[in-house]
Amino acid sequence: MMPNTRQTIFTTSMLLLLTAVPAQALDCNNANTTYEMRECEAIELQKADDLLNQTYKKIRNDLDDKGKTILRDAQRAWIVFRDAECERLADMARGGSIAPLIRISCITSMTQQRVTDLRLNPMTGELED
Repeated sequence: MMPNTRQTIFTTSMLLLLTAVPAQALDCNNANTTYEMRECEAIELQKADDLLNQTYKKIRNDLDDKGKTILRDAQRAWIVFRDAECERLADMARGGSIAPLIRISCITSMTQQRVTDLRLNPMTGELED
């Protein structure tokens, strides 16, 4: 085949995959398989990650250059810790179909907690908006 034909077939195949409608919509309130649970958890992780990014940017905007550097370094270290800790927990089910669910659930939970931690005022102990 010529390169243009291959590219056309590839592009068409990708479009078909991207526009395919699943036979049944995902119902996260009644997820029964580990696959469905992982998919639902991925949705929750995206929400938590979006909120974390919003919170981080809001806090960062109120800091001077030194504070921004400290926040950045802390966040980078936290991400390394989060990923390693969730990998450790998932490893307890190594080889099982539940391991990826444990990993993504851990990442979601720790991300949600990080939002709370970032919002906590160290002087008053109160959550800020």
